[in-house]
Amino acid sequence: MKGFYREIESKMTFGLNWKIGRNLNAFNDVLYGGFGVHDVDENIS
Repeated sequence: MKGFYREIESKMTFGLNWKIGRNLNAFNDVLYGGFGVHDVDENIS
């Protein structure tokens, strides 16, 4: 799981001065946008 979250952080919170929480709720927040480098409803394909 540590490797999973490191990879997510390297792509979705790159360059920010914080890391996501190591849980599914935090991961869900980053997926929906607004809590990382992507805006809400932005296509991240």
